Amino acid sequence: MHLRRWFVAIALCSATACSRGPAPLRPPVAAATPHLPVAFDAAALDAWMAAQVQQRGLVGVQLAIARGGELVFSRSYGRARVGGAKLSDDTAFAIGSITKQFVCAAAAMLEHDGKLSLTDPVAKYQPELTRASDITLDDLGAHLSGYRDFYPLDFLDQRMRTPTTPAAVMQRYATAPLDFEPRTRWSYSNTGFLVLGRVIEQVGGTPLGPWLRAHVFAPLHMDHKI
Repeated sequence: MHLRRWFVAIALCSATACSRGPAPLRPPVAAATPHLPVAFDAAALDAWMAAQVQQRGLVGVQLAIARGGELVFSRSYGRARVGGAKLSDDTAFAIGSITKQFVCAAAAMLEHDGKLSLTDPVAKYQPELTRASDITLDDLGAHLSGYRDFYPLDFLDQRMRTPTTPAAVMQRYATAPLDFEPRTRWSYSNTGFLVLGRVIEQVGGTPLGPWLRAHVFAPLHMDHKI
């Protein structure tokens, strides 16, 4: 991999030259923006990420790269919150939609145990939902169901500030007309995952959180608490 070399020239003014009067002001020379390396290079990647945080005005970023099952790169950039302490490896993040991977894993584990099939129609568990006979559990996890998303991804509106329940959200969004025919489009749908989570609770016989703790987090010793 070829790296562009750049130099910053610093003009040194001797006492004799300065005695002739102040030198004219010149705009500072801007440093070249680091490029994202095309191959793994820890130093280049570190420089690129640091520049991105500064240029984009990001609050804080934790970057980790695993290769062959081993952690090969881990750096913290910025702060935990605006005006707060610097980010560190111990900073806790709101993991948001990363939980969707665990929901899918739970569904796959229950399928492995013969308790459900990802090809099951939603109607087998939630027959009152729109087109439940035409939508499968796999469609829910793949964002192919057509169920309208209840959560706007780009902003927070009044709906997000109003207390509600999973049942109420499903009643409002998963009984409404579909945004498209199942499996004809891909569109991100938190509603679909809410339905899938509810199915896991029905089949697993316990709320989703405790089920994941017992079957995923505890066996893997994922017990870090904040």
